[in-house]
Amino acid sequence: MMNQHTGSGRAVVVGGGVMGSQIAAHLVNVGWQADVLDVVSTDGTDRSSMASAGILRAAKLRPDPFFAPSDKSRIRAGNTTDNLDWMAGADWVIEAVVESAEIKRSVLAAIEGAAGPTAIITTNTSGLSISDMSAGRSDSFRERFFGTHFFNPPRYMRLMEIIPTPETSPAVLEQFTGFSEDVLGKRVAYAHDTPGFIANRLGVFAMMRTVHAALKYDLNVETVDALTGPLIGRPKSGTFRLCDICGLDITADVAANLSSRLVRDRYHSSLDLPEPMATLLEQGRIGEKVGAGFYKRLPDRQILALDWATLNYRPRHDARLSRFADVRALPLAERLRKLLADTSPEAMFLWEVLRDLLCCASDISAEIADTLPAIDNACRWGFGWELGPFETLDALGLRWFAERVAEDGLAVPACVEQALQTGADSFYTAMDGARLCVDVTGAPPRSEIVEAPKFLSLARVRGSGGVIRETPDLSLLDTGDGILCLEFHSKMNVLGDGISAFIDASREEAERNGAALIIANQGEHFSAGFNLQLVLMGIYERDWDSMLNLGQRLQLALLRLKRARVPVVAGVHGYALGGGCEVMLHAARVVAAAESYIGLPEAGVGVIPAAGGTTELVVRALAGMPPAAGVDAFPYVHRAFEAMGMAQISSSARGAVSLGYLRPDDIQVANSDAVVATTRAIALEMASQPWHAAEPAAISAMGSDGIARFDLELHIMRRSGYISEHDALIGHELASVMCGGNLPHPSTVTEEYMLQLEAEAFVRLCSTVKTAERIKTMLETGRPVRN
Repeated sequence: MMNQHTGSGRAVVVGGGVMGSQIAAHLVNVGWQADVLDVVSTDGTDRSSMASAGILRAAKLRPDPFFAPSDKSRIRAGNTTDNLDWMAGADWVIEAVVESAEIKRSVLAAIEGAAGPTAIITTNTSGLSISDMSAGRSDSFRERFFGTHFFNPPRYMRLMEIIPTPETSPAVLEQFTGFSEDVLGKRVAYAHDTPGFIANRLGVFAMMRTVHAALKYDLNVETVDALTGPLIGRPKSGTFRLCDICGLDITADVAANLSSRLVRDRYHSSLDLPEPMATLLEQGRIGEKVGAGFYKRLPDRQILALDWATLNYRPRHDARLSRFADVRALPLAERLRKLLADTSPEAMFLWEVLRDLLCCASDISAEIADTLPAIDNACRWGFGWELGPFETLDALGLRWFAERVAEDGLAVPACVEQALQTGADSFYTAMDGARLCVDVTGAPPRSEIVEAPKFLSLARVRGSGGVIRETPDLSLLDTGDGILCLEFHSKMNVLGDGISAFIDASREEAERNGAALIIANQGEHFSAGFNLQLVLMGIYERDWDSMLNLGQRLQLALLRLKRARVPVVAGVHGYALGGGCEVMLHAARVVAAAESYIGLPEAGVGVIPAAGGTTELVVRALAGMPPAAGVDAFPYVHRAFEAMGMAQISSSARGAVSLGYLRPDDIQVANSDAVVATTRAIALEMASQPWHAAEPAAISAMGSDGIARFDLELHIMRRSGYISEHDALIGHELASVMCGGNLPHPSTVTEEYMLQLEAEAFVRLCSTVKTAERIKTMLETGRPVRN
């Protein structure tokens, strides 16, 4: 039976379309074998051509559904006429054909006759009835059958909705949930078998309601996207850009399905297709996949926006919403309250959209899920919202919301009234270190929210009095059992001026009163690097001595971290770039989420890694050399030179191993939400054994001969036009450090010696005009410039 330990197995995916092929891609990402079956093509010449074409289409998608290009070779393509026997030995059969209940029922009947007696059988659907699909199937089939709603793209989207039927075995569900979380890396929300389940029921409603309100208030598409993006805690795609990405045709189909099955729903009219959207569909303007929808992308990459009046495209208007500039930096709860207190058309639009979404979620909560947290989780994990509907209501205040809804002449949802009757102004409360939520079943009034230990929450640690010391950007937490946690919590977790002293203080505290130190956080990213704004300020001030001292302080803090008298374990997810990567490189062990993007891209902004990253990659490269005398070190150092000189960033944790940023014995976990708990467990295990601090490394430096070999490569690349003159200078400075400087012959040098070379090279590059231009452009545009 599949469970959290089932790291390998074989699945058959029936349906090689957009979702089926990407589900198969993600299965091979995590170590499974996958077969894809589709119908035989009309000409029948290549009987697996339909499935093969789906796999090839998936391989061309961006973002890439595969961890590595070679993974697609582990997918076998077949057809539903000749290859049904492949199901006999499969652990899991996933039906992912077109969204038609009749077709799905037919496919499931064929699966029942071919699959083994213990195989899990699931349907991937965005909202069709799971029970209806299983009608007529055997008792054994129905015990092993349920819905698994992957979100697109399956590799990247965190949410999986699991939709059981009354006949589904609870034991099967429990074990499959562990598999989904620990092997597939998903967060699971249990949904009731109702139209659209949780996420699509609310997400499509919210999208369609927003389009109707935009037309009512005559707000252009850019303004609406600015209002419904990060300003209210939503992804930057907003509403209309998101609709283009999803496809207007897909959105309209799901809305039509919901509308046909929810004819008595209070919010039914909001699912009606707005006239401009219907016209776009008739004209084939269905979004990103055809280059035109609410926005149009021109061949020169310019993006135009739709004009409501003419339905033609025009240059985009400025949608920075200066009226709300003063609230952007506020915490989300305070920001929402201030936005909705405004009286402008934009604020009234936001109030109507949020009011109706929150009322809808409250009214149907018991219909779509067992608990309110399941609904909040589905919206956060499925759509990237910072707050789910009931968390948003708490942020606004239930009493304030109820009074304003009543002022609008609307009925206050019973769910809100019920929560207010408990005497609280929120659905969620904290009591004695526990988190409680209103129970929509009504008995008991409030239930404790119990998180699995593998999803350890640093917010809970903080709320339970676990803070040892703290600044606006950094915290040191006590997670218990002597395991301290150094947490970054600045914007993008960039590292600032106080990082060196805080790292030193955290290490000293762990050495003095702890058993181990972990470096981890639960922001969007581990760390996007050092604050480039500080570097640019130093360049403008031309205070080279201060810049040198700042860099050397961070170098030595990280070197002391590497040589700490207790284990130091880094927990990485998202971006670990530049200075963030260098922090990670100095940990004794790393736990990395599969979705980790790790690298030292400093060359792109005109400098080299100078917080010990260059030195550490050389140490690791040389450690891979055979011990025999006379071995040429150049090929080993060259690999690290390429990674840094070409600013290579891994596209996954697995890719980071091949680039040398992660060691083969570092731990990779599928679920990014499990990184902190896993990091803590590894640190606890390491602390239970005798700990031997890292010894200073003796580095075999090639000296001037090695620099000359690198310079020759750079010269050829420069002459061929592959790199610019400034790229060549950066490459020379990088090579000079990696070879130990201009030594007349190969020598053994210390890490401290190499670090000095790093810092000096960094400052020399900062003193050039072109490096200043690169940093300035990156800060202004977010993109590197080649100059």
